[in-house]
Amino acid sequence: ATKTNADTGTQGGAVATTTKAPGDTGMVAMTAFGKMVTQMKDSMEAQMRVMDTASAATIKARMPRYEPMADSMISQMNEEVRRMNIATDAIWPATADSVRQDLSRLRTMPPADAKAVMPAHLKRMRWLIQMQRTMTGKTPP
Repeated sequence: ATKTNADTGTQGGAVATTTKAPGDTGMVAMTAFGKMVTQMKDSMEAQMRVMDTASAATIKARMPRYEPMADSMISQMNEEVRRMNIATDAIWPATADSVRQDLSRLRTMPPADAKAVMPAHLKRMRWLIQMQRTMTGKTPP
């Protein structure tokens, strides 16, 4: 495919780039799989809003549900990007890996430490979701 149009999103100087074929408008027909991924992201964002203001004890209590939900969402977003044959730069897998490392560490941290690192984790999660929405042409209304 010829590189004719690049979508970029930035955060802290980072650039996420996808390459599109000529004439590709970026519009995506919503498949059943795509709808499932969108619903999963919406549900995850609701969980993340809770984690934004949760106490240390609440964060630790929610981790057994939050961690597999986040991991599943990342897997589904990766699958959607793969199914759509979207070329990604190194930022996409690096961010997904960072989020998965967060999840692994959060599971074993004392509650106060989990609360302290949660804002940075949530920032990475939101960045990953936004990158995927941009790459797939599904930015929220």
